[in-house]
Amino acid sequence: MSPAITVVGYGPAAHRLVQRLHHHGHRGPVTVFGAEPRPAYNRAQLLSVLDGTLPSGALALGPLPLGAEVRTGCRITAVDPGRRLLRDSDGGVHPYEVLVLATGSRPVLPPLSGAGDRRLPDIRVPHTLPGAAPVGRGPVVVVGGGLRGTETAYALGRAGHDVTLVHPGARPMHRLLDDRAGSLVTGLLGEAGVAVETGRRAVAVETGKIVLDDGRLLAAGTLLLCTGAEPDTVLARTARLAVGHGIVVDDRLRTSDPHIHALGDCVEAPGRHATLASAWDQADALARTLSGGDGRHEPARQVVVRPRL
Repeated sequence: MSPAITVVGYGPAAHRLVQRLHHHGHRGPVTVFGAEPRPAYNRAQLLSVLDGTLPSGALALGPLPLGAEVRTGCRITAVDPGRRLLRDSDGGVHPYEVLVLATGSRPVLPPLSGAGDRRLPDIRVPHTLPGAAPVGRGPVVVVGGGLRGTETAYALGRAGHDVTLVHPGARPMHRLLDDRAGSLVTGLLGEAGVAVETGRRAVAVETGKIVLDDGRLLAAGTLLLCTGAEPDTVLARTARLAVGHGIVVDDRLRTSDPHIHALGDCVEAPGRHATLASAWDQADALARTLSGGDGRHEPARQVVVRPRL
């Protein structure tokens, strides 16, 4: 008989897992808890909402198989593995038989003096749909010149916004590109009308301005923080699971607790890459395992990421 499966997190990895469970013949109950008050959506396309290319509704993922119970707007705050219970932010308690953690990643934010002030600029992290709402009028400052920040600055520049990219490295995407490739990217940003401030950090926020570490001020109606993300292991730590950079799992995506699995951006596994394709591969492998098959996950040996420039 198929076990009852509870999934915490309702992003693309969780959505794909539930679809593949049905595909591989799992017929037990499936319950999904999502903290956001909306169904799963394609986070890889958030930039297209931010720059106005797509409406937010276009990112919605397809329907789940009949019988899957989805509880949106329910944030799970603790796991009690001894009693196999989940606790939510409203005090509710939910039992589980087999638990899957699909908590994704959380943004890494820089320390910014004055960031708690509710006045302009509009400070956002384009990590979720609310943070990726279309940018309004006025100058935009993008902090962080990694892949996400570079793509964001370029797209907004192409859309006609007044954009400045602030990055502490010597060139955009300096951890991914050599000098020559970095120069090409800088040139493309310039062609899109993006001003690039390398070797600089944003240290404070004032009304309508960003303060750089050299004391200069940049006008900003919107400040977008694209300063990276890390696996969200907060819930795993409440369960005292083995955690390194992410939740430690084996090649069958099992955690240190035999009744808890994990997948997606929250895990630390050999050869894991934080891409949608990797999450989907994991979802299919885990679905096979939970449906009684051999779901050994074989990570891709090489992943090529092409910037959207």
